[in-house]
Amino acid sequence: GNGCNSLLECLVTHFDPGLRQDTGIAEYMSPLLIVGDGNTDYFHVGIRFLYDVSYYVIISVVMINMIAGIIIDSFGELRNVYNRAQEDKATRCFVCGVNAAEFNRR
Repeated sequence: GNGCNSLLECLVTHFDPGLRQDTGIAEYMSPLLIVGDGNTDYFHVGIRFLYDVSYYVIISVVMINMIAGIIIDSFGELRNVYNRAQEDKATRCFVCGVNAAEFNRR
């Protein structure tokens, strides 16, 4: 009666609440109920379980990592621009823009 009469029932019963912890759409949908009394519609439970897992993988993992990658890449580009500016400041004349080695020869 606790939703843990078989390995599959235990998996869904314990994995489903984990998907509901601040992960999006599964938090707002009704919980999966596996009674284990023989009347459980395992097809609909399985489809719903796959939907919850796929939503978690696509939105919570892939999209968040894509956004984080874009942010990290943007900061890397800013660092490159800053490094180029520092190199120009150290190797070129600020007023005329001539290379420091050529400037020292004149």
